[in-house]
Amino acid sequence: MNSKVKTLMKDWSKPAVTEGRTQITLRVDFDLYAKLHALKAVYINRSVNELMNDLLISGINEIVEELGDPCSGGEEIFDQNNQYVGTSSENSAYFFDRTYSIILNEGKDSSLLKESHLKDAE
Repeated sequence: MNSKVKTLMKDWSKPAVTEGRTQITLRVDFDLYAKLHALKAVYINRSVNELMNDLLISGINEIVEELGDPCSGGEEIFDQNNQYVGTSSENSAYFFDRTYSIILNEGKDSSLLKESHLKDAE
């Protein structure tokens, strides 16, 4: 078992910290739903939402680490309105880092969080 999983399981034995959370709705397969509730039975101090949030954080952080070095991205490209449109290279880590920074700066009303933008990216 890797150390990140051990740390997560250890953290679940402690009281949860729930500040700064945003509500979203997810649809999951029944098998995943059952596993989350089974984990809830093991870690009775945690809600299913807290368990899922921690698992998402852990999984996303692992993926972001695998994206590579954001500093090796290309030159930033802006349109005629000085809006960021991308980079001159295909560095996923750089694109993630830049997009994440914009969303954090703009907050919950960021245009990057709007459904139409997300559908365009798919």
